Amino acid sequence: MVVAPMAFQAAKQHSGLVGWLLVGVAIAPPLVFVLSPPVNRVSDVWLHQGIRIATPEVRAFGRTLVPSRTLFELEPLIKPAGEHVAFAPLAIAKPYFFDESPAGSYDLTLIDPVTDSVQVDVPAPCGGTVIDTGWHGGYGNQVDIQCHDGHEVFLAHFSKVYVATGDAVKLGQPIARQGSTGNSTGEHVHIEITPKGGERTNREQTLPIMQNIMTLWETGLEAPAPAPAEFTLNDETLMKAIGKAEGTVDGHLNPDADYHGHIDPGNGAANLGFFSYQHGASSPQEADQKQLNRLRKAEREIQAQAVGKFGQPLSEAALLTALDLWNQAPLAGQDFVTHLATYDPSPEQIIEARSKSYIDPATGALDAPGLGNSMVNVEADQRRRTDANLKALQLLRRY
Repeated sequence: MVVAPMAFQAAKQHSGLVGWLLVGVAIAPPLVFVLSPPVNRVSDVWLHQGIRIATPEVRAFGRTLVPSRTLFELEPLIKPAGEHVAFAPLAIAKPYFFDESPAGSYDLTLIDPVTDSVQVDVPAPCGGTVIDTGWHGGYGNQVDIQCHDGHEVFLAHFSKVYVATGDAVKLGQPIARQGSTGNSTGEHVHIEITPKGGERTNREQTLPIMQNIMTLWETGLEAPAPAPAEFTLNDETLMKAIGKAEGTVDGHLNPDADYHGHIDPGNGAANLGFFSYQHGASSPQEADQKQLNRLRKAEREIQAQAVGKFGQPLSEAALLTALDLWNQAPLAGQDFVTHLATYDPSPEQIIEARSKSYIDPATGALDAPGLGNSMVNVEADQRRRTDANLKALQLLRRY
């Protein structure tokens, strides 16, 4: 909860009744949510589904007499992850119809292209929440979905319904079996779309959504790709491979004299351990553990950047060299992924990305005072360290 600290800060800046009322506003809601189960349930709906208050729709004889109107709406605080359920492509009988009962509706028939059967399961046209289902007069069996993107999609005439009111549905999930219940002359799906902030009867607003739904059903969805395996370097690999670049291990990757303490030639600070830790520690072992904790946090951030850019985490070699760069210069380590062309770069691509990471993105100038702010020196140093990392990795694999 960040609101309360902000309110206390406001109270300090605006002393008096108004400022401390802000504190009360910030603190009261959490207390109400904790102490009141009904409010707690409402908060859970708000977090995951959002809240929408609307006037009821009046229907008679399969027609809408008075459309629903949104009075108040809150977006979900927790956005959906975009999951989906795989399904095979379906054919759509041509033409599909612009239905005027009620105005603005659509009718179409889905067909299994393999068997030519119209007895098909209807995939959810969006991810969202079922806000109504069951028998509905001339509509027969219907399903009404509030989509995560804010649209509402009402579908009807099903022979079977697989979901219930309140269910969360994923894109492509089978929601019902196409049928001909209610006032219907054959198996088909009746669809009514209410765009977010729009009108169900406005085809200029609903037709693009309808076309997207048809494209989805005709294209199908492949199974979601499994999460890519993430390379996690063990502590020994990190300590010895980065120690190789720091000069704190010997040719067999065992601690050398510098491991037990040395003076940094660049800033004159006392260094300890494999990582040349210089932020205060009573022993090399304590220094190593402190830096490992920092590197593990950096590892999570770096891999998150890689997944966001490439769709998968960095390779073992790329991750190792990224963490070595972070150990040497945290700000440069944070920029490393932005300069990579691939999640599994070559040694030359790693060296190039490491070198570019020393350029301050705000100014475009090289920020490497310890290396004389010379790109020649930076590239030479990053080549030396990268070679040391990769050679140590090869040596560790032989053990």
